[in-house]
Amino acid sequence: MQSTTDMIKEKYPHATEPEILKLVRLHNREEKLKKAQKKIDEANKKRQRKIKTAEQKAKRKKENKVKYDVGGLVVKACLEDWDRETLLGALMAIKRCEKDFPKKTGWKQAGAEGMKIPGALTPEKFGPMEVKTETSTPMEVKTETSTPMEVIETPHGDNRR
Repeated sequence: MQSTTDMIKEKYPHATEPEILKLVRLHNREEKLKKAQKKIDEANKKRQRKIKTAEQKAKRKKENKVKYDVGGLVVKACLEDWDRETLLGALMAIKRCEKDFPKKTGWKQAGAEGMKIPGALTPEKFGPMEVKTETSTPMEVKTETSTPMEVIETPHGDNRR
């Protein structure tokens, strides 16, 4: 292996001894800078990986909290014994009615009342509730007495029983 001094002498054959020494020092500094820059780059990559991992962990934690909260609502509504298909079908029916503002308002009112009741919502605990819904004219408000389960109507707005 050729030394740095020999490499510089070959590259600059007319250089004097003091110039060669300066070039060798300069070359050595460049090598040290390259190594230092490589370490800095590796540290930056490592830090970026840690940040990305922390962000993913925070996102996962937030998603898990939402799932846990939704599961808690299923338990609060005493629906945990429903099979998954029935529960999903009911939720899909609710989603289809999402733009029906009066229904959504009624559900929100029923839910707010249910949240005030400690523990799971059994029929004995909640009984009838008053739910206000708008009728055909925007200024008219109609009050109905119903149980929370009656507030959730069948899919596609079909109110037949």
